[in-house]
Amino acid sequence: MTLKLILIAALASCSSVAASGIPYRIELSPTGSKSVFVTVSIPQGATARRLSHNGRVDPALALMKWGPLDPTRVHAISFLLEGGSGNLTVTSSPVENAAVTTIPVREDTDNDGVPDDFEQQHQLHIGNDDSAEDPDGDGFTNRDEAFLGTDPNRADDVLKVSSSEYSIADEAFIFHLPAKFASIPLIVETSPTLDNALWRSVDAEMEIIGDEAIFEVKGGLANTRQFFRVRPDLTEEE
Repeated sequence: MTLKLILIAALASCSSVAASGIPYRIELSPTGSKSVFVTVSIPQGATARRLSHNGRVDPALALMKWGPLDPTRVHAISFLLEGGSGNLTVTSSPVENAAVTTIPVREDTDNDGVPDDFEQQHQLHIGNDDSAEDPDGDGFTNRDEAFLGTDPNRADDVLKVSSSEYSIADEAFIFHLPAKFASIPLIVETSPTLDNALWRSVDAEMEIIGDEAIFEVKGGLANTRQFFRVRPDLTEEE
């Protein structure tokens, strides 16, 4: 029997990825600890959603919480924040150390879901709602690109798999993404066909090596032909 492995490397379109809220990405500094705990304060009047890496909201303490995180596998976390003003306090707590950082809430003057600093960096239009525009024609809107951390003026800077392989010895499908996408909640799905595709999510282990995020789906191939795709997790929290 010949097994044929095919990968669907990314979404052709990613509309409404950042349905509501301003994206934040917090990089974690290397530590000698085997586990790290992170908290981020939620400013008064703000709503936090789409926390990566199993982050959770503690409404009683007005905190977002992560951990334990393996610092060899998680180099950054991300979330969306809607509303609020002032500063966010980020606390990282390795076993032998603790670090506290304060970052300002990102402004969004035109309330289009694209932060002012992102618009300024990429020569977009602060004061005009250009969230649905797609300057580079890659199928991702300005709002999507702000969420994904990609350049809205470069069609080659896009969420896509750079390479993939199948390990017969480990019975695992392995694919590689740029490391910057590791902080985004991603879903890996598989289907035996593209005709009336029946996509189902599968568990994937992720590890950062150099500038790559390496995802591994174990369990072998269930069909002679098997398709995979990776996409952002669009699930809205209740």
